[in-house]
Amino acid sequence: MNRSQGKPETKRQRADASGLRKRVAVAALLAICASSQASLSCISGETTRQSRIGDIDRWTQPEMQVLELDIGQPLFLRAGDFTEDGKLDLIVAAVNSTSADGGCLRFFLLSGQGGGVFGEPSQVSESPLTDGADKYVAGTGAIADLDRDDHLDVVAALEISQSSSAEWLDPATTKTQILVFWGNGDGTFEKQELVDHPRLPPPNIVAVDFDGNGCLDIAYSDWQQLAIRIVHNRGKRLLEDAHEVQINEKDENSIAVPMLLTGADLNGDGRDDIVVGGARVLDESERTTYRRFIDGILSCGEEGALRALAYTFGAIDEYLSSPSFLVEDLDADGNLDIVFIQPMSPALRPPQNGEGPVMPALGTLSMLRGTGDGSFASPIHLGLCWSRSGLLRAGGDTANGLTVVLISSEGLDMVQGTPPYMDKTVSLPLDDPVDAIVADVDGDGWIEILAIEQNWQTGTARIVILRRSAA
Repeated sequence: MNRSQGKPETKRQRADASGLRKRVAVAALLAICASSQASLSCISGETTRQSRIGDIDRWTQPEMQVLELDIGQPLFLRAGDFTEDGKLDLIVAAVNSTSADGGCLRFFLLSGQGGGVFGEPSQVSESPLTDGADKYVAGTGAIADLDRDDHLDVVAALEISQSSSAEWLDPATTKTQILVFWGNGDGTFEKQELVDHPRLPPPNIVAVDFDGNGCLDIAYSDWQQLAIRIVHNRGKRLLEDAHEVQINEKDENSIAVPMLLTGADLNGDGRDDIVVGGARVLDESERTTYRRFIDGILSCGEEGALRALAYTFGAIDEYLSSPSFLVEDLDADGNLDIVFIQPMSPALRPPQNGEGPVMPALGTLSMLRGTGDGSFASPIHLGLCWSRSGLLRAGGDTANGLTVVLISSEGLDMVQGTPPYMDKTVSLPLDDPVDAIVADVDGDGWIEILAIEQNWQTGTARIVILRRSAA
């Protein structure tokens, strides 16, 4: 069910829409290749319920702990009590795509020992990839108790190519796999494959109770069909085939390409809604332009969904690019807000014949204040940042105001203050992180930041754990 059915399309509208759709596929290829954000699966816009950050002056010289890993190519890092001993464990998904074994997705468990100490990585699950060696793989994951057996499960969304990394988005040699690993409560998992078919860029995936039946469903973005797909969960490990939720309305003179998703109850009806971020493709002044957007898709239970929030950014992007965002009650009024990054100007290319890497564009950190009924007030400006940064954590307290943690391929940035004067900043270098999360791994009530990095020269990986200084 869509809130607006729109008027019948004219031939001109159908032709315009067809032309835009043809250009979306090409633009999508450029989007992943151009965006340094693509490798950071942590910034999908998940709602956060974490421990305190505190005064970021305590992060200027953080304590650092490094865990060296010989596991292959890391894809994502997640934290949870997978062994159910009351201590936080770490799960790392990694790929070994050598010709010797044809390629496998492996889960490694670093068992929590308490106090932020972790054991050596042990392989707890393995899933062969598609036929063929020398694959290029990207992916992300989500953690949830899908079957309500009180054991944490893992959902992995993979994009697998049998071509080189430069050509990995070729649909002739690329496919998507979405896998569910059912947790047994002892750190081991049982695999179930959900989707295995040709697809373009890797989907973003979240676990939400979209139909309100008490079981978490699986939602992911579909760039090809320009829609969100939802795998309904009927309980007892019974998952139905995915159905589409369209985010494009017939009377719109644009095409919305969904990229990032999160689940949150925006209107307080007890059902999880979906917030989607992506790029809107428009024909303006006889040329194609790209603008980021955030939409809110409200659940109507088994009856479908309707579109509530629809916010399109004013600045133009050079490529398809999604806003990074988080959903959280930032002003403590009981209503969920959205903090996001929007560009101030397009990314700039170096002057030498327009060749070379795209220079980062300046962006603004902004907030949409929620009203509690699924609608939002006009954006509030919070501060400045690089437009391709990702949002890792946002939260506030009475002593320090609002704190936002941002991440990019260059490292971490923290911004703190009372909007709109968030003038306190701290920058922490990282070596091209693949993924990052925030969690209270030592149980002291304060967050730690965990990033996983790839050493391309040695083929090894490492987890960097950052803590605020003791004094």
